[in-house]
Amino acid sequence: MSKNISLVQSNGKGDSHFREYVFIVCAGLLVFSPSLFNFFNSDDFAWISRGANLSLKDLLHNAESVSYNRFRPLVPVFFAILYRLFGLSPWGYHFCSITLHVFNALLFYRLVLHLFLNKEIAFLSAVIFVTHFAHEETVFWISSNCILCCWFFSLSSLLGFIKWLKSGNSWFYFLSLGLVTMAFFFREDALILPLILLLIIGFRFSRSNRETAKNFNRSSLSKTILSLVPYFLLIPIYLYLRRICFPHLQFIGLLSFNPINLLRNSVYFILNLTFPVRLIFDVLGYQHSGTINLMVNSIRSDWIMAIAGLLVVAFSVLVFWLWLKKGSRVLKQLTMVFILFLSPSLLTIGYGLRFTYMPLLGFAPLATYFILYLVKQANKKKLMLGRHYMIMLILVILVFNFLISFERQQWWRETGGICQKTIAQAGTVLSSLPEGSTVCFQDLPTRLHGAYIFNNGFIEAMNLYYPSYNQAIAIGDSSSPCLQDKEVGKNQHGFKYDNGGFFQLF
Repeated sequence: MSKNISLVQSNGKGDSHFREYVFIVCAGLLVFSPSLFNFFNSDDFAWISRGANLSLKDLLHNAESVSYNRFRPLVPVFFAILYRLFGLSPWGYHFCSITLHVFNALLFYRLVLHLFLNKEIAFLSAVIFVTHFAHEETVFWISSNCILCCWFFSLSSLLGFIKWLKSGNSWFYFLSLGLVTMAFFFREDALILPLILLLIIGFRFSRSNRETAKNFNRSSLSKTILSLVPYFLLIPIYLYLRRICFPHLQFIGLLSFNPINLLRNSVYFILNLTFPVRLIFDVLGYQHSGTINLMVNSIRSDWIMAIAGLLVVAFSVLVFWLWLKKGSRVLKQLTMVFILFLSPSLLTIGYGLRFTYMPLLGFAPLATYFILYLVKQANKKKLMLGRHYMIMLILVILVFNFLISFERQQWWRETGGICQKTIAQAGTVLSSLPEGSTVCFQDLPTRLHGAYIFNNGFIEAMNLYYPSYNQAIAIGDSSSPCLQDKEVGKNQHGFKYDNGGFFQLF
């Protein structure tokens, strides 16, 4: 970054970061602490149930994700620890989510500082990251703790590797390798870490060439790249273990190389990283969200649209390349980081704001660069005065993200309240029925304004809150009832959820 827009001295020996740490922590707590008073939602009950019933014998067999059948063996262990600590008290789980996210922001600050040696870029990137409105699903929904844990260990591993590069202390290398192994078993996102480490080495080698450093020549570059071999070997080891434990899980089935899917995901992530899309739908109404989804799904198999999409992507890449060719070194590096963090998400099948956590690690520094560039241009035209613009800029970001997150968390709190009320009503139903009967609950509420209710986890919720009841519980909907008419007997009962309560069908 040009010296003209640098307000903070670059990182140096003895340079204190205490104020930055305190501000990042306070900013994260300010934006997300209202979620401490929320209840559980959807898959939360399933993960808590697995944690409550986890034993060493069935550890690996409980590793599948509730929604997507993915191999994450440390996630049930993590929920088992939380359950032992907090039981069924939601605030403890939400406190853990917020704490992990804030720690990730601090680690992210250190990582950007090490990569770009610019305290201003690192600090503003961390502020954008820790407060960003797109984190609502990752932080408000405790089922996304696997993402937070994965990147806690991932970022720690990256910093450990950088520390090893600087000090040569092998302890940091093996610590980094152990941390990345932990990250692998929390979520698949960590599979990208070896490539990130390769990029870090490239940045460091490039900087050494510019500074004509004697301690980082081509020979040391080769040795450093060879040090990544264990990291890359972890990938086939992870995939092999995944295959052994769950032969039916196909990793390639989680990805799509369809150009339409690539184009659609590009639009989805860029829009959700840049604009508070869910807040916009709150204002316009979620029927527009459904209309847009129908439009997108209608063109998925259209090869004309596929060709058009490829042409648009090719044109965008060409314009982007020409722009980068005239851009600064820092801009090129920031763009490479953004593309690397974004690329895996573009190939993913599935939607949800939780998928934006990894791309935001690349988006925040790039957005910071453009913000500071615009500020520099404004200063040239004397539109801003002195050094106070940085304070104003941070306050605008903080207030903007706080207002959006505060409005969005109210929907998560309301859906949590619906979950709590539905569980209590279903408990009343069970208490009125004879033991040993089969109870079918139909048309459970699933989602409200983008926040989850009972997409999953209802049966587990009933087992957690009413463990003494021994009725068999089934769930269904009007199009696919859990009990057909010919199966209905004396010990079988059906209840439909409608207008905030259950009424008996049979």
